[in-house]
Amino acid sequence: MFIAGIKKIICNFMTTTNFPHDIQILFAGNSLTKGQIGESFVEKIKDDNIKWKITNAGVDGDTLKNISDRLLFIVSNNSMFDFIVIEAGHNNIILPQFKEKGLLFKYALKYLLRKGRRPSSKDNFRAEYLKLIIYLKTKTAAKIIITTLSCINENLNSKTNQIRNEYNSIIKTIAQQTNSIIAEVSEEFDKILKMNNQTDYLLENFFSSVYVDKKACGKPNGSDRLSEKRNLKLTIDGIHLNKDGARVYKEIIEQTIKNCM
Repeated sequence: MFIAGIKKIICNFMTTTNFPHDIQILFAGNSLTKGQIGESFVEKIKDDNIKWKITNAGVDGDTLKNISDRLLFIVSNNSMFDFIVIEAGHNNIILPQFKEKGLLFKYALKYLLRKGRRPSSKDNFRAEYLKLIIYLKTKTAAKIIITTLSCINENLNSKTNQIRNEYNSIIKTIAQQTNSIIAEVSEEFDKILKMNNQTDYLLENFFSSVYVDKKACGKPNGSDRLSEKRNLKLTIDGIHLNKDGARVYKEIIEQTIKNCM
């Protein structure tokens, strides 16, 4: 309660408007933000806040560079957002792992690289993210909310989650340096996973990852059925969200926004 109170005070201090209008929120990210594979946390936020005008600028497979380029374009044409919520970094970690996941994943990586989905090193990630936030703050009065990265494999001891911890440290430092707001998704994911048996599963089947899972999630309770089949708690495949995972994103981001209104 004390920490939540401090966050409320900080956000109120940063607020320069009482939002007399319906608030405008831009979500920018990758497939987790787009929400067509698994469950959509953006749609859940939209459903419960009908006066919020929400733009979803999530694109499957995007790395930070792609998300940054898209944000620069959007804001250069429309800077009238009250909040910009950025979810970025998962693919910077995942895509290099495709080299270790079999022939079809290797072909997929080559295709994505040709399409400009280029993951960056940690140092370049830090520089790209910092440059993006600084630019946004010069072009818009929107409050910038940055999400930490949720699990990449529900086994918290996995290689990808160890790398994720390093990227989350970078994200938190950038938020502090730029007076941006953190939506602390990772802590809640880790807390939940630590209370359950953790399954070592991350995009284990190429055809499921690119086609079958998306189709299955279009059916009633499809995402939760995939999770149950694979013994997963918050995701359908180690990264894309089931209903519980989307709920965590939704509740944390929604409350972060409300604390700043």
